[in-house]
Amino acid sequence: DFTLYFMTHKDSCKAKALIDNPQISLSIWEKHKMLVQVDGNVEEIENQGHVEKYLDKLAEVSAKDPEFWPPLLKVKGNGYTVFKIIPKWLRSMDLEGDEMKQKESPFTEITFE
Repeated sequence: DFTLYFMTHKDSCKAKALIDNPQISLSIWEKHKMLVQVDGNVEEIENQGHVEKYLDKLAEVSAKDPEFWPPLLKVKGNGYTVFKIIPKWLRSMDLEGDEMKQKESPFTEITFE
């Protein structure tokens, strides 16, 4: 079971769009380290206790790294919602080297369906 969670404001365009169409694709990239791409579906977490649990986890991570500043906590909005991402596939690419010379795809891919 490989599941991702993210939070956003309940009244954001992102939240409204995902409620209307629960399909998602995303990329997470860190320069000279790693690229991760995910394609899947989302479910909004309805249980308020679970929403608070994920907010607490974000606050805990923020406190450990002085360089980490979750932009979500800086943006005004009316409450938060949490989405669970259920991946169909995930692929990653190692970006630590300066050049890619391989003939095959530079991605490592995992399919969940």
